[in-house]
Amino acid sequence: MAPLRFQYWRSRQTALLRFEDAWTSIESLGLQRAESRRLGVDVQAGRDPVTVADVDQDGFLLSHYGAIARRTCVSADGYRPRNRYRVSIIATRRGVAVEKHFQDDIRGFVRELRCLIVLREARCRVPAVLGADFDARTIRTAYIPGRVLRDALAECGARLLDRDLPPLAHMDSRALRSWRISEGRRMLQKVLAPATFRAELWRQVSRAHAAGIALSDLKFGNIILDAEDNQPWLIDFELSRCFVRSWNPLFVHLKHKDLRMLSELCDSRADPRGCDGSSASGLVNQVDHRVGAFKLGLSRD
Repeated sequence: MAPLRFQYWRSRQTALLRFEDAWTSIESLGLQRAESRRLGVDVQAGRDPVTVADVDQDGFLLSHYGAIARRTCVSADGYRPRNRYRVSIIATRRGVAVEKHFQDDIRGFVRELRCLIVLREARCRVPAVLGADFDARTIRTAYIPGRVLRDALAECGARLLDRDLPPLAHMDSRALRSWRISEGRRMLQKVLAPATFRAELWRQVSRAHAAGIALSDLKFGNIILDAEDNQPWLIDFELSRCFVRSWNPLFVHLKHKDLRMLSELCDSRADPRGCDGSSASGLVNQVDHRVGAFKLGLSRD
């Protein structure tokens, strides 16, 4: 199915894809004056695009132009290669963007591109799509000046990063995720106002669901706190799904899973024991009564 959708979007990209002119200025990187001048020279010299920084497995930056505002930068020795996609911050004469390389993952490329377009139309706080290369399977999105929530929590002492975790052979992926959520939530109020954050994140997830998108990958590392208002932006949608019909039983299941993930991330009453959220409470209890209506694939939305 993925190759067919890829060919469909590729053949009709002019009609289907609505790229935006939402480039972020180079000044938003907050580079030191000498490095900013050097980057400007490289861009004007025709090196288009210029790779400003490479993003590692923990979201840290291997910057080629010095420190970047509100982001954690590491040396070449401290850089941890990403397990899946290569992600870079690039600069062109139009501004700064994030470029994500999907390599041979056609499904992830199509899902992310489609979901970003739909979510932008639904007025969700997600990066604007600036361009897509179907041959290289890369997507360029607007650079969001801000702090990755995972980094902010880690700076307060939460052990969330791969580089901070000791070997935990006795923990499977579900237990490890639960442990990370507990670590992050323990420091949440040191970084932001939990009630305000929860309300805004709930609003964004609700808009996504209303637009037919199941996010499927809510986590601290996929949330950026805006540099101006500290409100959340959502990123990374290669695991998200777009549904045409709201009564689709799979969509119903994935929506409920999103809400449990949301509850686990920011509701102190939730108990994040496993991705199925079998012990979660809080926000999910507000929607549990709706799930019964979906058992046969029916929806009241």
